Amino acid sequence: MTEKRRCKRMWSYIVGGVFLALAIYFLVQGIRCGAELGETVLQICFALVYGMVFALIFAESGSLLPCVLLHALHDFCAFISGEGSAQFEICNLRRKAGSR
Repeated sequence: MTEKRRCKRMWSYIVGGVFLALAIYFLVQGIRCGAELGETVLQICFALVYGMVFALIFAESGSLLPCVLLHALHDFCAFISGEGSAQFEICNLRRKAGSR
């Protein structure tokens, strides 16, 4: 195995490990904050697919700006519709109750 191929394989393991660790972290955080297991798993899957789409957009355009704008549009639409805010309220209530 060439040195270049070995280096690529090492980086793929590192990146894969980071993604796995983040997925587990968010799974635990979601459950701890009161979300159902199914909701948390769906959120992780959505985030992974969303990230892959952004990676493809970045790879094709060579610019991060389209990804930033699409993400801002998504966040704005979620804010306007009121989706996603309830989970943060549950999390904040539990944290406040635990800090007393």
